[in-house]
Amino acid sequence: MMLILPGVIAAARIGCARAWRSIISSEAIFGIIGTSGGLGLYIYVNRAYGNLTKVMVGVILIILVSVIIDKIFVGLEKLTVKKWRMSYERE
Repeated sequence: MMLILPGVIAAARIGCARAWRSIISSEAIFGIIGTSGGLGLYIYVNRAYGNLTKVMVGVILIILVSVIIDKIFVGLEKLTVKKWRMSYERE
């Protein structure tokens, strides 16, 4: 179990990044149809009205959330590698 944990955490990190991109794009697409939406709809509406400052704020928020989530997974991965004295490098 302990030998596969860093790999599982790395796979969860990649899966989370892909899921985040899917969530943002799907809410941008389906938020246009409905009245409720999140960051994707916020970016789309402000792009349509030409508010480029608000569009960039939305993009920066998306980047910040994804970087924070990625840093959490990288920290967990390093912690498990350190705890069981494992390394990805060949000795």
